[in-house]
Amino acid sequence: MQFWFLYALFIMLLIFITLYKMRVPLIGIFLLTLIVFCLKFYLPTDSHVNSLVQSTCANMVFFGIGFLGRDVLLNRLSKLSTEALIKFSLASFISLSVLVVLGLQLNYFGRLVTASLGIIGTISLSTVLERLKLASEIQRYGLLSLHIFLAHIIMAAAARIILMKVFKIDNSLIHLGLWTNFTSKFVPES
Repeated sequence: MQFWFLYALFIMLLIFITLYKMRVPLIGIFLLTLIVFCLKFYLPTDSHVNSLVQSTCANMVFFGIGFLGRDVLLNRLSKLSTEALIKFSLASFISLSVLVVLGLQLNYFGRLVTASLGIIGTISLSTVLERLKLASEIQRYGLLSLHIFLAHIIMAAAARIILMKVFKIDNSLIHLGLWTNFTSKFVPES
């Protein structure tokens, strides 16, 4: 199943938007994510649909941490000075890097810690950028590049599916080489 994580992410997003619109308290949303995570251990894994549901259950806890972090952390971090936030975000990203270099993100607890550090660091850095009046410029670049990114992803997925299903080529280097060659010749420069 191609790009299963996009489907799982979409399902999680729909669940969280629904809960948010229903005004479910944050602690209730977080507890629900833990319950959904526990369902993962009781689901069969014999089909693509069950695999998608299991992926959604396994990763929903990360979505819950991010959701909780957005409201709880943002309120607490906004009270810190800009200098403290810079130090805090650097410490988060350095700790995150050390975890990854040591390979500690490979088990589930390590993934939780890694995700939490990433969320903390990103929220801290976003607050700093907002205070320094740099966020609007970065947001503008992000919005301008979003359609280019999406076009590349969609075309890369289509090319990969054609190579795998029609030509029976299942080699990542060939996919990457052909796709890079294609984009350099046919995608207009900005």
